[in-house]
Amino acid sequence: VGAIKDAPVQARLALLPICGRLAEAPVRDVVRSSLGDPNADVREATVDALCETRDPELLPDMLKIACNDPEKRFRTVAIRGCVRMASDQETDKLPTDKKIDLLKSILDTQLDAAQKRLVLSGLEAIPDEQSLALVTPMLDDPAVRSEAAQAVIHIAGSISRTQSEEAGAALKKVLAMSITPATRRSAERAYKRLQ
Repeated sequence: VGAIKDAPVQARLALLPICGRLAEAPVRDVVRSSLGDPNADVREATVDALCETRDPELLPDMLKIACNDPEKRFRTVAIRGCVRMASDQETDKLPTDKKIDLLKSILDTQLDAAQKRLVLSGLEAIPDEQSLALVTPMLDDPAVRSEAAQAVIHIAGSISRTQSEEAGAALKKVLAMSITPATRRSAERAYKRLQ
């Protein structure tokens, strides 16, 4: 931590990646302060380290970059980090509602197709009616329709016993669309199991 604050730039760049693996208060503080570093390389290394963390305490900082950073690469890396935190088994301490709120916050911003696909992959890993409710409208987006259909099929299959009505409605929407034969077969199988 001391070296990251005071050492020459090359040493800081070598040390920052380690911060992503440490969940300690002094490390959090130095990561947060390095995000505002005037050196572009240091800032880039800090964003990369932050987005590799497994420390839930740094999730708000990652989310801020995912939603607001003007640099597209930083946003994409942060979105990937948020998705990993939301779908990672190691962060099961994170309540389902918080995971979904995290991904919803990102969806509420301006995203390109690749970024939407990242968020879809995160929502697909959360078997919950709220994640289904976020994914279903994305069936109307031609850029991610295929991925959204796969996510709906997966989530609907996971919640079919407890939320059969919502699962059935979402699967019907998928079956009413123009989709690949393989996706149609998957949706039909899921719908038959539901019935």
